[in-house]
Amino acid sequence: MDKLAPRHRDLRMISVNAALARVVNTDGAIIGHVERLQRGGSEGYLAKRFVPAQRSFRDLGDFRSLSDAVDCLRSA
Repeated sequence: MDKLAPRHRDLRMISVNAALARVVNTDGAIIGHVERLQRGGSEGYLAKRFVPAQRSFRDLGDFRSLSDAVDCLRSA
């Protein structure tokens, strides 16, 4: 998932597989995941916030751009 492995200011993305990246902060704590989606002929991104108390992920929404999905995780 090379397209999903850049840095976004204070967050870093670590490729998990071809369609999934783990988003971590500067301390290495998991913030969430961004998943690449294919719908029809278009590409989108699903932001999933990690909820430590539940040890699970909560869907935050679908986005047209990777930057929007990462910004959603940053502000959630």
